[in-house]
Amino acid sequence: MKKRTKRRIFISLILIGLAMFGFIAYATYIYFTNTLPNDEIKNAIESISEAKKAEADKYARETFLASEKNLKLAMAEWAIQNERFFISRDFTKVRFLANKAASLGVEAGKGASIEKDSVSLKLSAQLKRVEIQLKEFESTYKNLPLPMETFKQSARARIKYSEASDTFGKKQYYETQNEAREAERLISQALKLAKNKLSNYYQHFPTWQRNAETARQLSRKGQIVILISKLESTLYVLKSGKTIAQYRAEFGKNWIGDKQYRGDNATPEGIYRIIQIKNGGKTKFYKSLLLNYPNEEDKKEFAALVRKGAISKRAKIGDLIQIHGFGGKGVNWTEGCIALKNEEMDKICGMVQLNTPVFIIGSERPLKDYLNQ
Repeated sequence: MKKRTKRRIFISLILIGLAMFGFIAYATYIYFTNTLPNDEIKNAIESISEAKKAEADKYARETFLASEKNLKLAMAEWAIQNERFFISRDFTKVRFLANKAASLGVEAGKGASIEKDSVSLKLSAQLKRVEIQLKEFESTYKNLPLPMETFKQSARARIKYSEASDTFGKKQYYETQNEAREAERLISQALKLAKNKLSNYYQHFPTWQRNAETARQLSRKGQIVILISKLESTLYVLKSGKTIAQYRAEFGKNWIGDKQYRGDNATPEGIYRIIQIKNGGKTKFYKSLLLNYPNEEDKKEFAALVRKGAISKRAKIGDLIQIHGFGGKGVNWTEGCIALKNEEMDKICGMVQLNTPVFIIGSERPLKDYLNQ
């Protein structure tokens, strides 16, 4: 019995030893073969970092965020596996998630590069449009008496355009997008308001044409006729159907449209005549030609506006509209008169006389010709 017991104990010890040896051998195998996913995690981090440099977070945002999400999941899974006993750790999922994060990072970087090229082309075209619009406003509408807010919009648009051009040159397209969009919005609004005002003004074009033709017909009879065109800022001296002299003219600060009442700073439109030639101490403007404004038609229009309530009943009709000197300032500055340079007043005073006809119009050119000049 004792021998049999000893044999059993011996065999058990051998079996336990073999089991322990097998466990140690397995554990050693697992330890050396189940390597940490360091390389995969490193590749994922580097891939996302490169994508970030390519601004994938802005231009391929969805793919970039998916890459970051997979890296976070991989790191979380790694932390879970590290809490387990080393024999039971399995980094397969960690590697899968890290490799997916790295792949998405590369994809995001490439996508960002393609999108940036596309955005660059679109922004280039948009900035060109804004540049053309700014030039159009500058050349066509800058000198019109528009509301101050319209000029402020144009000025803000130019600032935003400058900022957009600067960031575009630095390839900071994401910033450029907002600045270019705002610049285009502002200048488009300014142009719309300016075009509407000019279009409304041009409703009187048939009258302008008719009066201009009448002026030229009168001049064909051999007499001197003065024709003043507001949009061209020009005073023409006509004789025998031809222009024998022309001068740069300056008008009232609010010159678009006909004069309605005293103090509106508008230059009247219509058919007038010279009723007095002033010089020396008779005028404070070097020399001047007083017109018969308001004439009967002006008085009727004023009365109609008062009846309609378009102007106050306390308003008074304007007067003392003259062609006078001290012009040449380069801006429209008078209270409604027409200003020329002093030396030009010397010349025109030598050509006209009392009752010389004076025609004041908006323009002889159609609106499309004015806009396409």
